[in-house]
Amino acid sequence: MSSDSKKESTIKLIDLNFHEVIYEFAMDEIDEAYAMAKELEEAGANFELRIPSVTETLADSLGASEEEKKEIERELEEEIDEHNS
Repeated sequence: MSSDSKKESTIKLIDLNFHEVIYEFAMDEIDEAYAMAKELEEAGANFELRIPSVTETLADSLGASEEEKKEIERELEEEIDEHNS
């Protein structure tokens, strides 16, 4: 993992019709994100509230690339599947 490409995880409100991020919040702005989601819901908007998992947040803080994050996700899914079978 390259430490020079660190980025912070963010909470996103994604328009499901256009597949675009319509609002983005820092992790410590969760209350504001929920308030905006409520407003959008009341307005009848078709959206998704996307809150990063602990694993995603850790990977971002360590500077993991998108490919590295996908690999971590695959490994976690495999591990969970092994325990569930």
